[in-house]
Amino acid sequence: MKFDIKEEDMIIKPYKEEGPIYIREQKGFFQRIRRNLGWLLMLSFIAIPWVQYNGQQAVLLDVATQKFTIFGLTLLPQDFMILAMLFMVGAFALFFVTNWLGRVWCGYTCPQTIWMLMFSWVEQRIEGTRNQRIKLDKSPLRIPVMVN
Repeated sequence: MKFDIKEEDMIIKPYKEEGPIYIREQKGFFQRIRRNLGWLLMLSFIAIPWVQYNGQQAVLLDVATQKFTIFGLTLLPQDFMILAMLFMVGAFALFFVTNWLGRVWCGYTCPQTIWMLMFSWVEQRIEGTRNQRIKLDKSPLRIPVMVN
């Protein structure tokens, strides 16, 4: 059975690959804020295991003894409801801030966004600007790409 439906009349359109996306590095005030917040977030993720609180590790997930310690508060498996409530409060705060300030979490401090920007920065330093990457992808494969 064949239907003659125009693609522009379809509500759900079939997937059509349009090629790779080449992002351009942005500059400006808000990008500088995003970059600085990203560095702050990454440094905090890296530093959290070494932070001491009352002579102990501040945040510790001990799988062997089934304990989760956060700034002196030790949660055991039976304390799951407290942890669930903390996550619900955190989720509500995230939804509230997103509703109040727009996409401030996803646009500036979401770990996925931060990692993507870090990898894009590395890609830009290795392969060049957006136009250079497009030109490089259209050219035949060559080994000394990393040498440039």
